[in-house]
Amino acid sequence: MGHRGRFGKYGEIKRLNRLRRARRSPPVPHGQEGSSSVHGPSFKASDVKKTPVKICPARPSDSLYIAHLSEKAFRIYGPYEKIIRSWLESGMTMTLVALMNRKPAGFVMISHFPQESSPQHVSELLAIAVAPEKQRMGIGEMLLKEVEKKATQMGISELFLHTAEENRAAQNLFAKNEFVLRGIYKGFYPAGQNALIMSKKI
Repeated sequence: MGHRGRFGKYGEIKRLNRLRRARRSPPVPHGQEGSSSVHGPSFKASDVKKTPVKICPARPSDSLYIAHLSEKAFRIYGPYEKIIRSWLESGMTMTLVALMNRKPAGFVMISHFPQESSPQHVSELLAIAVAPEKQRMGIGEMLLKEVEKKATQMGISELFLHTAEENRAAQNLFAKNEFVLRGIYKGFYPAGQNALIMSKKI
């Protein structure tokens, strides 16, 4: 999630192409930025077992829900209700929705590069969000595991992501699922916040 390049008519496509090129450059080292332990909300395994959750591909009718949840989850970083909805409709992403009792409870979105010629296919985890009232139930982890499975089926061998430097709950989720810190991107978000860069081989 980043800069003004994604706001033009072809901004989404340009940004996704730019991300493919940018991954070849090393990120800014994170070692001098100060470190602190990663903490965030946790959940019990029993909560997951009791929760009837189904993960399925997003449908066009999910677009409004995804936009609304994006606004709740990411509004402090920029106009992501518009950005993520445009990504959803671009055809260049894959989005999964978590359903509880047939109602959406969260989503995850990754970039999809059908023309990628590199022998090591890399994709960005663009967004993941769970409805506030459905958090601490393991849904975020379920979404991550399912999107990794789908990404592998698409021929993707590595996922990377950007997460806000102050978002300890997200960092905790990603670290728990074996994403490794690679560096920091200064002023990454439209509202000016820094982002941590994390990645995982899948």
